[in-house]
Amino acid sequence: MRQTLCDKYGFDKVGRERRLALLGFGVEDLELAQLLQTKVLVPNRQAIIEAFYEFIMGKPEMAVYVDGPEILERLKQEHADYLASLGVDYCSSGYFENRLQIGMTNARIGLPLGLYLAANRLLVDLIMRCFPPDIIQQPELCLNLSRFVNRIVNLDMSLAIEIYHRTEVQDLESSVHDLLHERANLTSQVQRDALTQVASRQYLLDILAQEVEQALAKRIDLTIAMADLDHFKNINDTLGHLIGDRVLKEVAHRITTSVRDRDLIGRYGGEEFLLVFPDTSLAVAQQVAERIRQHIASTPIHLQEHSIPITISIGLTHFNPDDSLESLLQRADNAMYAAKQAGRNCVSVL
Repeated sequence: MRQTLCDKYGFDKVGRERRLALLGFGVEDLELAQLLQTKVLVPNRQAIIEAFYEFIMGKPEMAVYVDGPEILERLKQEHADYLASLGVDYCSSGYFENRLQIGMTNARIGLPLGLYLAANRLLVDLIMRCFPPDIIQQPELCLNLSRFVNRIVNLDMSLAIEIYHRTEVQDLESSVHDLLHERANLTSQVQRDALTQVASRQYLLDILAQEVEQALAKRIDLTIAMADLDHFKNINDTLGHLIGDRVLKEVAHRITTSVRDRDLIGRYGGEEFLLVFPDTSLAVAQQVAERIRQHIASTPIHLQEHSIPITISIGLTHFNPDDSLESLLQRADNAMYAAKQAGRNCVSVL
């Protein structure tokens, strides 16, 4: 069953009674509503509409929302329907639903709230000008009917404005959600390497710089590793770059599944990976690096009809108090080249 606007915005019987009480409606208003229709609106509805739109079309800021004669005629008919229902069974859910729908329409077409309020004040004035002599000649009745006209139009405005406001808020929340989602996607693109889905080089270096500051300030351990696939150029040259890319993705996956949650892995460039082991001694990091090496070397990578053996050379180094970010990275790079010179498929420590 479709949810009504009354259901959605809390205008059940109790909600409607609260809104009516807030605006000062009483039992006498039921008779005044009938009097308004029979004595004022039914005989003068068309005159009120013509005067209303004559004024509207003379104001450029309002006329801009009336795009051509067909739109004007449609608006006049809708306004005629509105006046025909003004105050009729105003306690009912149907009345509230109709007025909430008007607010929804105003919000969707982007009608400024200020113009909507001004138009309703004009409408009140036009209605009161149409009070017949027999009502005007009874001051108390005229006053009570005038107050009712204000109350009923205020009820309609309160409902339309409420849903207008909520619709605006919902649209704003939706826009904010979309922006946050877009920012998260952009952040993810910056932080992750597009191919391997491990950390990007720049993000990795930013985090490593923070870890260096932490290690220096708090005198805690920090170990890093530079890892490079062995003979990867041969894979690209013989099997093609598409296969090479898939090998890199698989190696990145194996490294990721071999480290601890606290460790950070990133693609440093080409087939090189940088591993950061925060608050980790050299001995413990060496155990992790050896686990990575074994996991990669133990099983060939199976892609299509190819079975590709792959190994990795890892250079490991520990942060010293006199290190800079550059010197730490350079030493890790030297350690990795030492592993290459030692025959590859091994872990070297400097």
